[in-house]
Amino acid sequence: LGVGKSASGDFATVDLITTGEPPDYHMDSDEKRYYSGADSSRVDNQIMNFAVKNPEFRPLVLLVKHWRNLGRDRFPHIKPITSYHLELLCMKVIRESEFNGLRDLFREFLELVVYSNNRLLVKNPNRYHGALQINGKGMNVLADYANETLNVYQRHIRPGNTAACPCCKERRFLSATGAVAHLESGNCSNCRGQKKAEETIQNFVSQHKHMQKFQRLMITDGYGNPCGDGNPYQCTSCDRTFAKFSSLMAHRQDKHGQVLRALAF
Repeated sequence: LGVGKSASGDFATVDLITTGEPPDYHMDSDEKRYYSGADSSRVDNQIMNFAVKNPEFRPLVLLVKHWRNLGRDRFPHIKPITSYHLELLCMKVIRESEFNGLRDLFREFLELVVYSNNRLLVKNPNRYHGALQINGKGMNVLADYANETLNVYQRHIRPGNTAACPCCKERRFLSATGAVAHLESGNCSNCRGQKKAEETIQNFVSQHKHMQKFQRLMITDGYGNPCGDGNPYQCTSCDRTFAKFSSLMAHRQDKHGQVLRALAF
């Protein structure tokens, strides 16, 4: 940390980042972070390569940063989430999503913020800097903001949206997959909470004979905890498993050209 005096007489506080190679001796985490600049070029290339392979990455990052900037007045005394942290979270969303459309990816980003139980912890690809995470107070404010945005976003109706949620009956979704994803998110007004919503979908699948083939026989460890990956659904065409039924629906349509008509509520 350095303090310098400008020509105008004002003092400025600056962070000093070493861009050269770090010394050979063992350093603790506090000392390592001053050498993060030495690895920044490699990390930049890694992110740019990801953007080339995933064309939806740049639009999602721009949208997420714009969303953050719109909400800055909500937390004037709290350090906002950094752009770098947002970029890593966007990469996480894209890697784990079954969707590639901006609309669904932004919804999944908001859900990630709302339901995060680790304060948006994400591994830092920079070898000289630790994982990124938001402090408790900042996380609460950001999650509340994301939840408000999500509620408004999910009520946005576009022409052609005809699928309805089986619980709240709102006919505002472009497809049955979107309706199920809305329910599984835990934001349905008639089925609050992710766990309760997932149980509702699982009960629906188990009670309809023609849907049961997509439900896996779960093996537990004797204490009620599922063994293996714990995913309750399986594609009958390729044996891939899924944690959410909406992900299975999207997969079957995108990869196998099969729409689960029975769930077009």
